[in-house]
Amino acid sequence: MGDGAQIAVYAGLFAGYASLLLLEIRNRIEHGRAQKLLEVTLLLAALWTLLLASLAILTSGIWWDFAWHRVAQYGLVLLALLGAEFADAFVERQGRRWVRLVLVTVLLLAAAVLDVRPFRWPLTGSPLSLFRLGPTEQATPFLIGAWAVATGSALWTSARALLQATGAKHRNRIRYLLVSLISILVGDVLVLLAGFPGVYVGLAFRLLGL
Repeated sequence: MGDGAQIAVYAGLFAGYASLLLLEIRNRIEHGRAQKLLEVTLLLAALWTLLLASLAILTSGIWWDFAWHRVAQYGLVLLALLGAEFADAFVERQGRRWVRLVLVTVLLLAAAVLDVRPFRWPLTGSPLSLFRLGPTEQATPFLIGAWAVATGSALWTSARALLQATGAKHRNRIRYLLVSLISILVGDVLVLLAGFPGVYVGLAFRLLGL
């Protein structure tokens, strides 16, 4: 995909997140926890998109390809964690969120340690002469695991709430949440596992889910 096409894709994604954020702020009925989490998620997603765009368009080389994928993976974990918190707030679930937070944090820290643990040999092309990349084949499963914990938690919370919901209006709201989470799930899987241009399709699915 050429630079012009990449710029168009990322510009569209950023405009989508920015527009949703502005609409959310403008049409805000109340400033509850769910609304705050949605606004933070949209803001983080917009900034994450800008960072991915900068890495994709302004850089080239093996090291920067690694950086793009790592930023994508860490971003997805943080967004998934916010999504799980939003699902809890949306269905007014009073669960032990700290268990999920601890699991995700431990997996993130494990991945970070593996990423900065020096290789026994330098990676050519690194812009920092003393910097060594960690074993990505070991760190990636930890990041996917952290994402899976957060995403699975959000889906479980929503599915359980749907089974327990009473009243057509309340059930429809939770169904909408589930459809949104499934769209985001499909998008995230494409970003994590698909190559280009499948990654861009995944980013679009994540935007549609919001």
